Amino acid sequence: MKFRAAVVALALFAVASCGENTAPKVAVALRVLSPSRISDTIQATFTDPVTVQVMDAQGHGVAGGVAFFIVSPPESLSQYPIVYFGGSAQTPDANQYQAYADQQGMVRVFLRNGAKAGAFRVEIRVGPAADSVVVTIRPGAPVVVTLAPKDTAVYVAASYELTPHLYDRVGNLTPDPVSFTARRATVASSDSNLVQAHATGRAYIVVTSGAARDSAAVSVVPQGRILAFTHRIGSGEIAKFVLFDLDGSNYRVVDTTSFAFNNRGQYFYPDGQSVVFHDVCRPGVLCLFTMTILGVRDTLVTPTDTILQATTPQPSRDGAWVYFTAVTGYEQEEIWRVSGTGTGATRISPVSTTNEWWASPSPSPDGSQLAVLFASQTGAGLGVMTVATGQIQPIDPGARAALRWSPVADEIAYFGDGGLRVIRADGLLVLGPIATPVDVGWDGSDGQIDWSGDGKWLIACITGAFSGARHLTLIDRLTGELLPLAFTARDNLCGATWQP
Repeated sequence: MKFRAAVVALALFAVASCGENTAPKVAVALRVLSPSRISDTIQATFTDPVTVQVMDAQGHGVAGGVAFFIVSPPESLSQYPIVYFGGSAQTPDANQYQAYADQQGMVRVFLRNGAKAGAFRVEIRVGPAADSVVVTIRPGAPVVVTLAPKDTAVYVAASYELTPHLYDRVGNLTPDPVSFTARRATVASSDSNLVQAHATGRAYIVVTSGAARDSAAVSVVPQGRILAFTHRIGSGEIAKFVLFDLDGSNYRVVDTTSFAFNNRGQYFYPDGQSVVFHDVCRPGVLCLFTMTILGVRDTLVTPTDTILQATTPQPSRDGAWVYFTAVTGYEQEEIWRVSGTGTGATRISPVSTTNEWWASPSPSPDGSQLAVLFASQTGAGLGVMTVATGQIQPIDPGARAALRWSPVADEIAYFGDGGLRVIRADGLLVLGPIATPVDVGWDGSDGQIDWSGDGKWLIACITGAFSGARHLTLIDRLTGELLPLAFTARDNLCGATWQP
């Protein structure tokens, strides 16, 4: 009986042995044992590895099974790796990775984030099977903040939105909160991204987030409309007259022409509907023209046997006369005038001779006097000429350019020694000299000066950070404060006149 039992046992063992599958296991499936979503900041290495079990068709672990890791879809992996892979926390440096399972079929891969923030899918493949882990890469701490608009102009009681953008150390936008602080809150204030204007002047809004800090400027400007002329950087550029409100609204091109040079010297007639200016009428010759704010032109003064060229026109405050510089010979300039319609040309100054000239007239509010630049036996610089007699009283030998008499007061603005100055007809300096910020300067050659209708503000042209760059700025007549109009730099606006 014992012998028979042993035979049965052997037979059963043989049957069992014949039924066992001894073929090698094939990796055809996988199971992700780590969380399906993980997150950390840019360039951080995850402490815990992504763990995957490589399995055969029966769900058993496959020792030596191969798992492939890659970011899907690949995004310029050779240039901008999104996630790095490696076998230990010290070695994640591959932008794709192949790992072999241990005896239990386990694969452990460490991940290090790249520099690009966002949510990305790490695809894991084992044979025909695939699964994934979503890796969210958060931005780093903000180190840079930028603001838009960086510099703007608004009217009193207006408001606008200031938009901050925060960036981490590699340029990713960050969602961190920011704080707003106003400098000169009586001019403009902000406790959020909404800036509110209260009074004319220059104000700054400082924005901070952690160590990141930036500021934006705002010019709170008086009401007004300006006609300005572009300053071309290259000879092939098209210049234009532009009409706009001082807050940058209603900005429109009035006239576009391939002008010969950068100075038009335009000034409004008292009705505010047209200007007088000089321009090339034939090669090498300047004449006087008028133009409406709709861009309709007409000729005012053309050359004659006496007047070889006509430049720097300014209308009287009643519009009855236009005073201008008449070139009458080589290095000879005289003050003349014509009626507002171009008739009745009359010389006002003495006759110009060698080493004596009179130029750039600007009429006083009552029209009885002219501010002029001159050189004669009695002196040189800025003088006041009596229209009825042509006699001149010198008041500032340091005057250089851009004379403009106030429309309402006995005050003359001009560029002189040290910057922009305002002087009375009796020679008393009442403002200035006002210098410009470092690295820029007043443009008294292609620019000009004009007053607001109430005599409380001036507008002038300032050079930019590079050759050819220009923008306009307002000057408070009482305090001398400068209110830059940053938007005028877009077209390099320079010569400007204030619409009455």
